[in-house]
Amino acid sequence: VAYYKSKHTLESLVRSKSIKKAEHHSQIFSAAQETELSDYLKSCCFLNHGLTTIETRKLAHTHAIKNRIKIPVNWKLNNIASADWLIAFLKRNARPSIRKPEATSQARAAGFNQPVVSLFSDHLRNVYAKHNQLVAWDWLMSQDG
Repeated sequence: VAYYKSKHTLESLVRSKSIKKAEHHSQIFSAAQETELSDYLKSCCFLNHGLTTIETRKLAHTHAIKNRIKIPVNWKLNNIASADWLIAFLKRNARPSIRKPEATSQARAAGFNQPVVSLFSDHLRNVYAKHNQLVAWDWLMSQDG
């Protein structure tokens, strides 16, 4: 024990645990881009439009293409992110919930009423406003008749 104490201090032990890098050398997206993608997936779930694993992988591929990020060859060939990428993404970002959407329950179907539809409409209008698409919103609302 004395030999171990003379060779290792508490500071050296604590410091060795904090060496882990924030990003892996083969990681496609930066930590900030992954956080942005994770936040988007969370907001989709909040708006009752959760994405499946396939949809999430397609979204990641599109996100990489639009942002001119260097992607692996198999992403280009298949037009979708790899399953390995998704597994690693979910390990690094514990917040998003990716799963197959469930069928609508009887209680949920009964909850489809005017206040709920109005709230959804307000959320949709905010999304259009956020992306400067209010003209499209006005056209969409005029189509209701």
